[in-house]
Amino acid sequence: MSENRVVFLTGASKGLGEHICGHLLASGFKVFATARNIPDSAKTKNNDQIMWHSLDISSYTQCETAINSCLEKFGHIDILINNASACTGGVTIADIPHAGIDIEIDTTFKGAVYLSKIFIAKMCKRKQGKIFFISSTSGLAGEPGNKFYSIYAASKAAIIRYSECLNQDISQYNMQSHVIVPCNMRNSNFEREDAVSYSDVSDLLIKMINIGDNISLSQAILRPAITHHV
Repeated sequence: MSENRVVFLTGASKGLGEHICGHLLASGFKVFATARNIPDSAKTKNNDQIMWHSLDISSYTQCETAINSCLEKFGHIDILINNASACTGGVTIADIPHAGIDIEIDTTFKGAVYLSKIFIAKMCKRKQGKIFFISSTSGLAGEPGNKFYSIYAASKAAIIRYSECLNQDISQYNMQSHVIVPCNMRNSNFEREDAVSYSDVSDLLIKMINIGDNISLSQAILRPAITHHV
């Protein structure tokens, strides 16, 4: 049942992560919500269903501490959702600061690898567990619209390939890895470009969580069925 399942969520304080967190809570899941900077309003909301924890996922030590804190709070973790991401770009690679490259790779890709490694090591003996990654259609081969976003697109592509390979690696533990690949996301102004809403992605995530362990939906690409922009 949802109320007995624990979700470890990254990037939970804003944007898509905030919506995912809300959908999980509304569906009865217990949530260990992490973010680099936790809003003051969230700090007062720790209870039996949710716990907030500050986390810089580029630090392996912090990732390990966060996983352990979640286990101390809830006793186990059923689902890991790697949502945190950077979005470095807007200029040519020659003009991107060195630090910006590190932030993109560390936040979008390396942190997700760290957390999945720690989660699997801690939970594999339970012979159950699901890992979700949020990628982007920017990471798909031949996808247009990536001009000036080569590092971001490469990091999102790495997430897709990593999840595919990881799904094979952890099948021996009866665990699964899934990647959701949405196009542009927003909550309004859909006429500007082809986009899906944060709620669309969150709803799909809940549905994929609830798929039985005997079925593996390793990748889901989200695009709008109807083009709204001119």
